[in-house]
Amino acid sequence: MKPVQKFLQLFPKSVRKYLLNKYLLAIGIFLLVLLFFDQYSLKTQWKLRKTEQRLQQDKDYYQQEIERAWKEKRDLEENTEKYAREKYKMSRKDEDVFIFEDEK
Repeated sequence: MKPVQKFLQLFPKSVRKYLLNKYLLAIGIFLLVLLFFDQYSLKTQWKLRKTEQRLQQDKDYYQQEIERAWKEKRDLEENTEKYAREKYKMSRKDEDVFIFEDEK
């Protein structure tokens, strides 16, 4: 008995006629090739989806950083005196500056 016939004996007669149908067999092989062996296989699609999600997260992060930088720039342009006092501890001639440090 041929190996194909032995394999087909494992299935009931109602299923065997569909397995022997050349059109269904061709479609089945085509789907297997597309799903597992093609360059657009399920594995490749899964990897691409993960990469897309990671890139979207990176994009969101950098957009937030850009917003923060724009806000900081706007604050610097509007409040240069405040920035100089806080960052470089500058003061006017007649002022006393007290620096409080947090104890941890």
